[in-house]
Amino acid sequence: MVKKYLSFKNHGLTLIEVIVSIALISIVALSIVGVFVSSSVIYRDIYSYNEMQQQSQSIMDFLSDTIIHSEKIDYMLDETNLSEIRFKDKSLSENERHIFSVQKDLKVEGNSLRYGRKSSAQIEVGNYIDKINVLTLPEETHYKDAKGIKITLTMKKRGKTVEIFKKIYFRN
Repeated sequence: MVKKYLSFKNHGLTLIEVIVSIALISIVALSIVGVFVSSSVIYRDIYSYNEMQQQSQSIMDFLSDTIIHSEKIDYMLDETNLSEIRFKDKSLSENERHIFSVQKDLKVEGNSLRYGRKSSAQIEVGNYIDKINVLTLPEETHYKDAKGIKITLTMKKRGKTVEIFKKIYFRN
């Protein structure tokens, strides 16, 4: 009888093969995570910029619709960095005005623009306001004698800035 020797073939991995495999998998995983993180940052920045663009257009449209039907500026506090402005309109009662006020908002970055008709502005029109500049038209006239205004709206969010302006003349 012939004796057969059984030989076992080792199908396992050596320690060096395991270490090299883990290193390669780590490099690939870090590359994928890096792409994902940078894509997320870019998406967040684009989303913030688009949100500010939409808000600035919405704010400017609301201001335009209100101001164009007004007859004059009744009161303005600090035109270089507007805090509050009031417009007289024939369609409102004697004790009412279109009131716009820039107020600190703790829920969002920056300030909010608020609107009202009686003694204070409480309805939120938009957020992320850094500053609003008002220039009377024709230039260098007192605000009570102005025929219109040029509004420059500057918004800031996460280090990004959007600035738009518009000239609006009173119709009444």
